[in-house]
Amino acid sequence: MIAAAVAMGTAFALIAPSSALAADATPAAASTGTTYYVSSTHGDDGNAGTDQGHPWKTLDKVNAIATDLKPGDSVLLERGSTFQGQYLHIKDTSGTADAPITIADYGDTSAAKPVIAANGVKGSRWYQNYRASVGNHQNKGTVSSAILLKDVSYITVKNLEITNDDPDVYDPIDTWKWTDTADSDGTKLDRSADRMDRTGVAGIAENGTTMSHVTLEGLNIHDVDGNIYNKHMANGGIYFMAHYARENKNAADNTWLQNHISRFDHITIKNNIVKDVDRWGIAVGYTAYLNFIDAAWGDGSIDDDLIAKYGQTNVTIENNYVKGAGGDAITLMYCDRPVIQYNVGDSVSKHMNDVDYPHDREHGGRYGGWVAAGIWPWRCKDPIFQYNEMYNNLNSEHGNGDGQAWDADYGDGTLYQYNYSYGNSFASLMICNQYAINTTFRYNISQNDRRGVFDLPSNGPGNHIYNNTVYIGKDSAVLTGRSNSQAKFENNIFINATDTKKTETWNRGNQHGGQTYDKNMYVNYANRPASDSNAVEVADVATVLANAGHAPSAPKADGSVYGRSGSEFDGYKPVDGSPAINAGKVISDMNDYAVTNDFFGNTIKGTPDLGAVESNVLSVSGKVNAYETATVGGSKVVYVPFTAKNPTTVKQLRAGLTVGDGSVANVYRGGNKLAADAAIQADDVLRFEVEGTSNTPIEYTIAQKNAWNWVDWFKTATGVVWNSQKQNGADGDWTDITTFSTEYPMSKYNEYYGAGLTGNLSDLPAVGADRPGRQGLLVDDPGAAGGTAIVWKAPKAGTVKVTLGRDNEPQRRNANASGTVTLALTKNGETLCTADISTAQTKNDDFVNCLKSDKGTVQVNAGDVIRIAATAASGAAAPDLYVSPVVTYQDVAPVESQTAQYAA
Repeated sequence: MIAAAVAMGTAFALIAPSSALAADATPAAASTGTTYYVSSTHGDDGNAGTDQGHPWKTLDKVNAIATDLKPGDSVLLERGSTFQGQYLHIKDTSGTADAPITIADYGDTSAAKPVIAANGVKGSRWYQNYRASVGNHQNKGTVSSAILLKDVSYITVKNLEITNDDPDVYDPIDTWKWTDTADSDGTKLDRSADRMDRTGVAGIAENGTTMSHVTLEGLNIHDVDGNIYNKHMANGGIYFMAHYARENKNAADNTWLQNHISRFDHITIKNNIVKDVDRWGIAVGYTAYLNFIDAAWGDGSIDDDLIAKYGQTNVTIENNYVKGAGGDAITLMYCDRPVIQYNVGDSVSKHMNDVDYPHDREHGGRYGGWVAAGIWPWRCKDPIFQYNEMYNNLNSEHGNGDGQAWDADYGDGTLYQYNYSYGNSFASLMICNQYAINTTFRYNISQNDRRGVFDLPSNGPGNHIYNNTVYIGKDSAVLTGRSNSQAKFENNIFINATDTKKTETWNRGNQHGGQTYDKNMYVNYANRPASDSNAVEVADVATVLANAGHAPSAPKADGSVYGRSGSEFDGYKPVDGSPAINAGKVISDMNDYAVTNDFFGNTIKGTPDLGAVESNVLSVSGKVNAYETATVGGSKVVYVPFTAKNPTTVKQLRAGLTVGDGSVANVYRGGNKLAADAAIQADDVLRFEVEGTSNTPIEYTIAQKNAWNWVDWFKTATGVVWNSQKQNGADGDWTDITTFSTEYPMSKYNEYYGAGLTGNLSDLPAVGADRPGRQGLLVDDPGAAGGTAIVWKAPKAGTVKVTLGRDNEPQRRNANASGTVTLALTKNGETLCTADISTAQTKNDDFVNCLKSDKGTVQVNAGDVIRIAATAASGAAAPDLYVSPVVTYQDVAPVESQTAQYAA
């Protein structure tokens, strides 16, 4: 079937979204090195082979010199040539960064790419041996490879057509259909468990060093009829594997292997077509060194140093098209931060069914089972999968235990973003089992994936699923039936595409906390998750998105991604006035990935939209950080200190704000916007806004406030200016007290100790109001090291005076007080005033006199912390103190060091 296969293979011209294949396939001559030419049509093995006029005829001549290739050498095969029953095996040689070895094409660019058709011939066979156990998988045996790259570096192979056909096998995906009787669809398949393994291109690292800078580009690989069971032998289109350099028989071997590591670095596989291959489409990284990487599984986390030492680094897989693979499309294994982008998978897992794959049951799962996903990692650290498309992964209804588009499998930190999946037989995403942790899935679109969209079987923690749009048909659901484990869902749009409202099962298990939801949209559902108190419920998707459900149902004819410049995905854009616009929450990614752009590449600004596509309608967002705020008479007020000699400018005010993306903070007086260096006044208006739009701004009226009184401004919540803290006796660090009494106006810890006010909480006047008859209370635990403090954080630079707001302060509150409580005034930890207070119900004049001295007048910068701290001596009884601090800005011009913090 070679002639038909060759014609079929050349029908595709893969166009990469980021860069098309070069029009001129002949590489530029290297500055050094020899070029060897081979032509099956007019070559002669008696020729010198070093010029186009006198090429060799067969690849035997190349194999004879393969280990002698030098930096800068090129082996060029003439277009239009077919090398039947031939192969290329390049071993134990290397180019350099400046002079790589090149295997490529030459001649008439309108002619077909040169074909290497190995056909499993004897010379193409080699013996693969991991020299180690690799789980329950076959680890050694005879393999036929059309191209073998073994222990080579700085080599590029491009613009070739490659087959490794078995004439007794006929199973083209273009005519494949499911039948429950073997070969009744007209196909022929060898299901022998011991049939020979075959590869299009095999990359093998075996000599205990790093095999680096290998590039495969512009290859058309098809009809590679390998063994469908031996998933980790060299079976399929492209497969890179690492072996031990010697067996690990004793302690000396074990030590030696830890210092002689066969691995890959800078592997690039791009712009290739892989079709009708068994078992894998493209795979990189399976390794005998898994025995070191997986020696201790722990919680599933993968140590950075460990994966960098034994795993594969700088791996890039991009712009490839994989169709009709018998198993998985593209898999990265034991890789450190690989990038997998702009790839397309189509109708893979062709043989992952119990008719084509009968021996798994007989051998107790030895071969790894009927499982194959689309594009996915195994035991990788922080892999990135983006801008990929996966269509119609097959056979989950016929025994394929996977069938998903994407599968975060036993990995740590997997990121899927900006991908599209359609019609896959079992879900869009699987997060697979307990060693799959810290997965982020965001800004993806799933359309008509079947039997559930999210498959969460007993996975580990840290999984964050946000800002995706999923369009769900009648034969599917949000969660697969086995989804018993953790994921946090935020800002997603779930669309029930059936004619009637659906009652969904939103929670199917509580492992690691189960599924939790916040700020998602539910379209055409009769219920929503109980955990989503901020749910957005919509009846008709037409009010939300332009034309959901009408994205592509099949790949482009040339096998490239649709990209984002056309109109194919426009149906998922929000319509004008969509309730998805600016309805999301600002995401803090659980795995620390920055949130930057959406499915189309639009920048995320301000409050994000729901779903995978961000509109260009910006929301107004901003927050006051350094100043107290309140709502008075229905209007927002911000309290800002300023005096005649120490004004607050617009620029200084902005230093105490956080302004959202796309928004600005301006100050207006009488409708006129003030300049940055203008001094603000009372009744000016602070406005967060998106300039040039009609978006409703966020407004605060500015109120002048120079005196900050603990009694009047205490509240039963952590504050901005006033707060209470507890000191850690071990290291002296201070932390906020965040627990408050429900009966008394007091923060508390250890049940009785904290800071607050006298009296009951029930009759406490509002924050900011005069609170007559109340006094401040400060109570430290005499049985614990460290102190308790009332804390004031400076909202701006200036000079402040610290006083006490009641004439009888400070004093021990209770008549039965005994022992000593030390009261101190500090600035940023530096002690300014201190007094030991022992006598019950008697004002301590020492502390008051210190405050009246120049020590009670303090220069502060914005953010400086003044503490009034009490430390009760061990054994002290009734350590309560009356202390009601007031901090007041003085009308004193700031010094240069204070104003420097407001530099432009």
